[in-house]
Amino acid sequence: MKNYLSLILLMLGGHLWAQRPPFTLDEVLSMSHGTSQLMDARDLGVYYLRNDMDSLKVVIAQYLLSEHEDMKALGYRFQGGYAYRSGDVSGGVYFLNKSAAQFAQVERWTFLSEVYNELGNAHWVSGDYLSAGKNYRKSLDAGKNALDNTARFNAYLGLGKTKCVLGDSAMGIFYVGKYLEEAILHEAWESASSASGFLSDLYTAKNDEKLADAYLKRSIGYAQRSGSLIHLSNVKNNAAMYHFRKGELDSSELLFRESFDMRKEVGQSKEICESYYNLGVFYLETGDTLTAVKWWIEGEKFADEMNMPSERLDLLNELQIVYSKQRDSDQLRDVQREISVTQHKMNADKSDPVMEGVLAIASERRGALGDDHQYAMVVTVLALLMSAVLVWHRRA
Repeated sequence: MKNYLSLILLMLGGHLWAQRPPFTLDEVLSMSHGTSQLMDARDLGVYYLRNDMDSLKVVIAQYLLSEHEDMKALGYRFQGGYAYRSGDVSGGVYFLNKSAAQFAQVERWTFLSEVYNELGNAHWVSGDYLSAGKNYRKSLDAGKNALDNTARFNAYLGLGKTKCVLGDSAMGIFYVGKYLEEAILHEAWESASSASGFLSDLYTAKNDEKLADAYLKRSIGYAQRSGSLIHLSNVKNNAAMYHFRKGELDSSELLFRESFDMRKEVGQSKEICESYYNLGVFYLETGDTLTAVKWWIEGEKFADEMNMPSERLDLLNELQIVYSKQRDSDQLRDVQREISVTQHKMNADKSDPVMEGVLAIASERRGALGDDHQYAMVVTVLALLMSAVLVWHRRA
């Protein structure tokens, strides 16, 4: 345990991620329309995507209300990013494709490269690695024409991961290494952390403990410098699993709980469900079945509230296994009933959300609203509607 004291202290160290947004939303919207405004609007959206998903919804709503098509495309980019991170991969892909089509039409290569990279990530999350690889390559192709340096290498990480999954680990490690080198050169710390974390996982799978430890520590250090709560929470979760596999249970429990708390703070619904699941597994594997059940029950209730049937089903299945082993017929019957309801919900045929109709109505009303307070109310209501639609639109 002593060997990992410095690692834990690093994880608990200064709150470098507690940053403020680079601009306020009003400042961005008051700028003259053009590349400079789009870049600042992009930076603001990225900040909230990393640190505050609830505020991101308000930002998205404002971008989608813009009279400029490329600002709307930026809104679709963040709407897609929000959707797939919340578990709605199909919705995320839909909105990201809308964004890509607009940016391609006006040849905004930096933005197009970023959107294709996000599309690759969305397909990666769903396990569609061939589609992920195609979009990562599109990102690199668009990046060749971009003025932003990061757009020229941003997709190497995803492409490298895809190569590894599809069996070409040598080329995969090459691409990830190239990405890591560029990320450090341009001080893109979140990117450097992601690459280091992947290499740590890869060398763990290869039973190379020395390199796995080294890259894990680098991943954590870069995450601290990145200023991203979301990213740091994911790094902590991965570190917790790493320590769990090594039998370092105190470190693992601490990191799982810290990751959970950060995800709750940011509002990462899908990752919150993952934390509920992981903490339940941790306590079950360490012999505390009562606490494991507690975490899974809380998790399935949260997943139900957030209308995330796939995540809820995972948690209910764990409860079913425990109650079956305990021969608790009453609890088992209740859980099996909920499993049946959840499976039916997952299989139900849902219509697509009418987001464009909602936005059209809001846009029509915008010109008639001379009062800033009334307009702010419409934007707030729109943001709430969008949140509800995105959750409702989620598909397993």
